[in-house]
Amino acid sequence: MANRAVKIYNHKKQRDGTWTFVPVDINLDTRSVKTVPGSFKISWYDGSKKQFSKGHFPYLADAIRAGKAKQLQLQDGNGHESVDAKRVPIDVAADAYLRTTKLNGRPGTYALAEHDLREWQEWNRKNAHHAFVDEITRDDMLTYRNWVVKTGREARTAVNKTMRVNHFICQTLKLKAGDGPIKQKDAEKIIIRKATNDVEYYSDEQLEKFFAECDPRQHLIFETFLKSGCRREEIEFLYWDDLDFKAGTLHVCAKPEFDFTVKTKEERHVPLPMDLVERLRESKRHATGRLVFPTKNGGPLGNSLLVACKRIAKRAGLNCGICPTCTKQKECEHWFLHKFRATFATKCLQAGMDVATLQEILGHRDLSSTMRYLGNLKSKALRIKVDSVWNGVK
Repeated sequence: MANRAVKIYNHKKQRDGTWTFVPVDINLDTRSVKTVPGSFKISWYDGSKKQFSKGHFPYLADAIRAGKAKQLQLQDGNGHESVDAKRVPIDVAADAYLRTTKLNGRPGTYALAEHDLREWQEWNRKNAHHAFVDEITRDDMLTYRNWVVKTGREARTAVNKTMRVNHFICQTLKLKAGDGPIKQKDAEKIIIRKATNDVEYYSDEQLEKFFAECDPRQHLIFETFLKSGCRREEIEFLYWDDLDFKAGTLHVCAKPEFDFTVKTKEERHVPLPMDLVERLRESKRHATGRLVFPTKNGGPLGNSLLVACKRIAKRAGLNCGICPTCTKQKECEHWFLHKFRATFATKCLQAGMDVATLQEILGHRDLSSTMRYLGNLKSKALRIKVDSVWNGVK
């Protein structure tokens, strides 16, 4: 009979300074080790060869779940595969998903996926207590989404995090996007229930303080974000060839060499204000590469764009001081790149641009995506009316 035992080891430092794997004598059915920290691995035999799990489990409970899952995947005494053999442990699946994302995706995509998935795993360990990916339900996803909001983050942030976890589940179980435990429209109901002024945008005062702390290159980068309404990767992978200085337009198109495709699969031409066009034209005279905003080595800026945005906001004294990332990392979660796009859309509507034209500039496939910026317009109009009613009354 094959050896089907699964054992747990803890990687511990010895008195002489060396590290070794120490066996953990514990029953895999125990449930009283949720907070026991360490650096754990599981082991089993594949024939006569001893195998170890890849990576380390930070808590004993994680290793126990993985060990129980591995036992289910081993053959029974008659040589038949267990009925649970195809069930995938969450921790094992998460490691595999992140490895694939790191290999196939861009650095910014991987950073978001890793942060959100690890946070969700910790939430699952403390709240849902699921061991396998196929155990996760729609109610679990909604509960997690609501938890994110309760921690002080925006509803849109909660939806984005929930849908990234949903993507992980779909990829692991080989499901179509619409067959995951939660659908986009269900996750977004929390946004619909909120007040219409849900879309964050920067005020004129905030922008003035922000740009005052920018060096000339940073000023041009973030001015391009603000005055084009483009997404991060549309600016990150922008070529000089994409700029038509005569027409004053920016061409948003796919960049296969960076594995970048336009979000709605449709290319578009974005009109730019001529003062920005002239500053970009002047910048091109000193360019040495094809990218408009490259690193020193000539490559895309990647996550350093977001890092720069947050550091500039901090220097300008614009951190809110109360959000979780402010208190823990001194980086305000209310300063992010996509908010420049929301500010662009809001300012266009406030200046009288019709929604259909704005939809075309932003590259939205459906009008409803553009319509949500109208909440900011209505809120400002309401403020003016309220102030006019009480003007002069003390």
